Amino acid sequence: MEEYLAQFQIIIGAIELNETERRDFNNIVRSLNTRYGSVERDEIFRARLLTRVRDKEESIPALAKAIKLYLTCFYETYFETN
Repeated sequence: MEEYLAQFQIIIGAIELNETERRDFNNIVRSLNTRYGSVERDEIFRARLLTRVRDKEESIPALAKAIKLYLTCFYETYFETN
């Protein structure tokens, strides 16, 4: 997320924005950080990983795939922030 935001800010920096457009830009950035940012994101994935159980109709490979996804997301955000 940070890489995309940096590129976006470079592009926006080349464009003159009025006050309303600048406020809209800041709102978009805040929303994106809330949704995709790494702030406390590792804790969310860690909690999901610790509480993940196999659903009644879920296959073992599907469970393994879900756990692998949580592990990947957790460690990705963990190492980005530490």
